Amino acid sequence: PKQHYDEVRRLSKLTGVEVTVHGPITDASGVVEGRQFDENKRLQVERKLLQSIEKAHQINPDGNIPVTFHTSMSLPGPTWERDEKGNMITAVMPIVNRETGQINQVKETEHYSPTSLGKKETWGIHKQLDIMNQNEWSDSIDQVKFNLQKATEIMKDIHPIFVGKYMQLLTGKIKEKDLLPEERQYAQQINFAQAYLGEAQKKAMGLFDRASKASVAEENNAAIQRLKETANNFSQLLDVKDGKADPLRSHNPLVQSQAIITLTDGLETLHPNLYVPSEDYALEKTAESYGNVAFGAFKKFGYKKEKDTTPLILIENPPAGGGLSRAEDLKNLVKKSKEEFIGRATKELGLSKSDAEKRAEELIGVTWDVGHINQLRKYGFTGKEIIKEAETIAPLVKHIHLSDNFGLDNVELPMGMGNVDFKEVMQKLGVNGEKARKIVEAAHWWQFQQSSPMGISMEALGSPIYGMNMAPYWNQKDAFWQGYNGGFEGNWLPQTNYETFGGGFSNIPKELGGQRGGAGRSRMGGTPME
Repeated sequence: PKQHYDEVRRLSKLTGVEVTVHGPITDASGVVEGRQFDENKRLQVERKLLQSIEKAHQINPDGNIPVTFHTSMSLPGPTWERDEKGNMITAVMPIVNRETGQINQVKETEHYSPTSLGKKETWGIHKQLDIMNQNEWSDSIDQVKFNLQKATEIMKDIHPIFVGKYMQLLTGKIKEKDLLPEERQYAQQINFAQAYLGEAQKKAMGLFDRASKASVAEENNAAIQRLKETANNFSQLLDVKDGKADPLRSHNPLVQSQAIITLTDGLETLHPNLYVPSEDYALEKTAESYGNVAFGAFKKFGYKKEKDTTPLILIENPPAGGGLSRAEDLKNLVKKSKEEFIGRATKELGLSKSDAEKRAEELIGVTWDVGHINQLRKYGFTGKEIIKEAETIAPLVKHIHLSDNFGLDNVELPMGMGNVDFKEVMQKLGVNGEKARKIVEAAHWWQFQQSSPMGISMEALGSPIYGMNMAPYWNQKDAFWQGYNGGFEGNWLPQTNYETFGGGFSNIPKELGGQRGGAGRSRMGGTPME
């Protein structure tokens, strides 16, 4: 509720605490339960994310409050293993059908084929993906050719002269009653042939659409140029003007057949990728969502405002093994999200490209979760390889989530209780890591221990007890525990103070309740005569 955010804002002012917000954990790509992508779902999530930005703005309406979102929630990610040479390779890779959005997976398998003389062959995931795409495309082209062949078989015994007479019949220049019995039979045959040609053309047009979308998505310029040439040749045969074909040519079975053959020949060698890695597909969709969210937030809180108070959109790596969980994934996602923002800001708001790039750089960044990335260990990654992830993402980091684990599960322990090498991670994150706000995320510790993880985390991180960034430190606190009457040993306060008074009440005068000798008088007796 709005009142909740108002109360958080008041508390932050009273305590002097700078608040950050964790947005809803969801899939900005629109994937549903890790099984299928749905564009309507993506749009719903995009609206949800923008609303959470607007709510976060209530907490700090005068500043740029950081808001963190995950790259994914239920999107399946690849799994890795180490090969015989010691290199980490992808063992299982989720893939998606571009047309249906359905998610499946491929993994390395063993095959026997006659070309290898009956010997076993190992097919890697990329080879299998290539074979799937080639087979799918070849099967689709074969369906077009099958219908063309059926039409050709029907038309082979029909003389071209009668085709011209058939066209007169279609245009109404002659009536069916004017045809001879044999000609009526030919007309019926042509109708059958055109049914096959219509199916062939429909399938070929669908393949052209599929190839065009895939080529644009993959920025395959050679394929795009080939498609343009094919479309031009096809249009010339049918005499297309203003997007409409000449009816006389498009209904002429001989011309229509030739146009379909031209279209099919141009498509056959393209082999566009119907199946692609689901992370590649999700990257495009997720970037579209976050780019739009950043644009919507900037338009409302930054554009033409006296002070830009747009919340920061920070994208976090989910637990390793989920989709888009590696440093390179975040790097690519932030880049594409910025491109989406820049494209809309320049086109719709009239910003110069340099201004839009500057705003994108300020508004979109990374929240790096050191506990999440540590879970790569369950796949066999070493500590050094995980440190390399931090080095890769360092230039984009604006915020850090701290938790510990043993690299197997997302147990969210206080720092120092697992095997996260925090010191090395922070060194690799460099200046950006030093400046970034840091949040301790130890929800599981709180859930099961019912105590704050802050003290344990401060001890593990070697943080100073006081705000002057000097000794003593939390990891030295055990040396400070003393008996109640034993005094405090240390150099931080004058030694004379403790020699005189100690740490308790034993050295104060007896008349004040202590053990030290006083002036030899009662508290009410006054000063004695000399």
